[in-house]
Amino acid sequence: MDATGWIILFCALITLAILAQAGALLGMFLQVRQVRRGLDEVKEQVNVRFNALADELQGQTRALSEKAHQTTDLVRQEMARLEDDLERVRALADETMQGLRDLGQKAKHTVRRLLYVVDPPARETGALSRGLREGLRAFFDARRNRPPFVRRSA
Repeated sequence: MDATGWIILFCALITLAILAQAGALLGMFLQVRQVRRGLDEVKEQVNVRFNALADELQGQTRALSEKAHQTTDLVRQEMARLEDDLERVRALADETMQGLRDLGQKAKHTVRRLLYVVDPPARETGALSRGLREGLRAFFDARRNRPPFVRRSA
């Protein structure tokens, strides 16, 4: 083969190599485009699922937040009611203690007046009772100790 044959052969081989590389690049381009479409579909599915999940979680979070707010309000109302009840119980306890103090003072005053009124007559009655007892004892003891009665004839 002469030089022109070799050049034609060499050009043909280079052309085939360039066409093979172009084919490979075209195949890689088509493969990348197909993978990109697949990734776009996966991305879209992930976005749809993520958005649905985010919406659901946001709804549940709102519901939980509302329930927490309601629970906090109920707890505050119950605490206020308990504080009112406790205040009433304290007031009743104070009134009861004051009533008991007043009752104790009245009882003390009544006992003093009763002693003032009852003590002197009781002492007099005790003295009268002691005197009567001593008189009866002296009378009966003297009678026992006397000699028997003897009648004298006149």
